[in-house]
Amino acid sequence: LYGTLVVRADDEPALDELVLVMSDLAVRDADGTLMPSDSGGDLASLFGREGNHLLTNGRERPAVRVRNGVPVRLRLVNAAISRYAQLELPGHRFLVVGGDRGLLPSARDRERLVVLPGQRVDAIVVPRGLPGQTVTMRWVPYD
Repeated sequence: LYGTLVVRADDEPALDELVLVMSDLAVRDADGTLMPSDSGGDLASLFGREGNHLLTNGRERPAVRVRNGVPVRLRLVNAAISRYAQLELPGHRFLVVGGDRGLLPSARDRERLVVLPGQRVDAIVVPRGLPGQTVTMRWVPYD
């Protein structure tokens, strides 16, 4: 089990906010049962195994509504044991404002975010799209 606690500084600007906890799960697709914990061999015993289902807030492919043109603060947590989360939102940029050590002295502009296992990243994105359009944040393989 895992969860998040959000701590805000008194002087932080109020923004729309999404807390996204990313993880993965190893499931047998045939019957939906969990894979045995020792199914990944010696390498998985050392480093943890990657699951075959990617989850955000406990769901596969969740959908959220945001307001077009209104900045959203993403509070991202990678709760996966060994999977690196490289995220991309086509046509958008991420402004990284904080992480595990709190707020950064200056923001960093990124096309993609890489969130390591157990790491936290705070970023601001301004969603842009046509009314009713779906924009998909993708979990891009990371080498």
